Amino acid sequence: MSRKLASLAMVALLVLSVVAPAAVAAQSSGVAVETGDAEDVGVESATLTGNVTQLDGNATVYFTYWEDGDDNETTTTEEMTVSSTGSFAATVDDLEENTTYTYAAHAETDNGSAVGATETFATDVETELDVETGDAEDVANGSATLTGELDDMEGVENATVGFTYWMDDENASTTVSQTLEETGNFSATVDGLENGTYQYRATATSGNLSDEGDVEEFTVGEVDDEEIEVETGDATDVTNSSATLEGDIEGLDNETATVYFEFSGSNETVEAGNVSAEAGFSAGVSGLENNTTYTYTAYADVNNTTYSGEAVEFTTGADDDNETENETDAFGMEVSAFVHSLLDGNTTNESIGQQVSEFVTANNPGADNRPDHAGPPEDRGPGNETERGPPENAGPDGDTERGPPEDKGPDGNETGGPPENAGPNDDDSDDGDGDDSDGDDDADTSDGGPGNSQGKGNGR
Repeated sequence: MSRKLASLAMVALLVLSVVAPAAVAAQSSGVAVETGDAEDVGVESATLTGNVTQLDGNATVYFTYWEDGDDNETTTTEEMTVSSTGSFAATVDDLEENTTYTYAAHAETDNGSAVGATETFATDVETELDVETGDAEDVANGSATLTGELDDMEGVENATVGFTYWMDDENASTTVSQTLEETGNFSATVDGLENGTYQYRATATSGNLSDEGDVEEFTVGEVDDEEIEVETGDATDVTNSSATLEGDIEGLDNETATVYFEFSGSNETVEAGNVSAEAGFSAGVSGLENNTTYTYTAYADVNNTTYSGEAVEFTTGADDDNETENETDAFGMEVSAFVHSLLDGNTTNESIGQQVSEFVTANNPGADNRPDHAGPPEDRGPGNETERGPPENAGPDGDTERGPPEDKGPDGNETGGPPENAGPNDDDSDDGDGDDSDGDDDADTSDGGPGNSQGKGNGR
């Protein structure tokens, strides 16, 4: 029995000799630490936590971390000094997105050190959501269309977009949302609006991500009537049976106007569409009566208020002067073609003039438009033969009143005829006897018949 007790005592001593040194070492370090969870994990950062559970005096605490599976690249956080047990933390912000990291808490004293168990965390995938608020469109009659744009959705499969809108301090309303799987424009129409100024903005959400655009405004009703002006313009493209009515509107400010014309040629208004800015507008009318005067007025409806311009007239049909000019030009070409046809037919020159005259007389479009005073004098033409022909003082040879004045002709030759020295050089006498006598000269000079004939020619 005593031997058995002695053997057990020896075994107990051997166990103590092995265990006791470790227990003494743990107690002699005077510190113990635990590794906590990683918090606020993002794309590139996280907050590491630890807890000092035992401490005698002061301790220096910190963390080490590394990418999972690569403990050769270990990073140490900045050291901190603690003087009592409790939690501590450090934020790291040099991480890679979508990466798993391993980390551990450390505590050191003058008597020894302690290391907590290793833990892991994974950074997030980089995501971004960005939305912008656009303009309000088609604001009229208690409704408006709000617009927005989803600019960025990196790392996001889809996003829910919409609008919130409100008037003054009233509770905000939300439009029906829609889901987008890619960036782009979106819109929503709201109705049942009261007159007044509304504020609105675009929104986007995806999981834990959200974004809001800037606040914008639009006004329903309450428009300054003095700012809106409608003007009726002159009709254009007027023909015998159609025309284009013209109008213009000014003073719109984010409002939409329905524009149209009241036209005397129709029992219904002539629609011209919608405009949302200062602009001209027009509408065509057809089936009109020629040479008829019509009246029309431009109108615009804005937020249940009607504005109008002055009444304007126009008359269908072409201008008479232009019509006459066109007919004259066409007739000139017709005459030219007729002359060419005569020439191509080898018609003699003596007959061309007469044929052209007859053609013009028969086909001249201006004949019916000639003035009353046009034509020959009343005392001319058949039936008044006494006034037709040469002047009364004209007559046959022997009439001293016919031909040039008496004092015309060579000097000293009052009777007319050629000069005394006229005639061939070798014609000294009429009888050819060579006798240059005064009688011959007198005979030559008295030959006034031919002289009068030539004097008449000079008097032309």
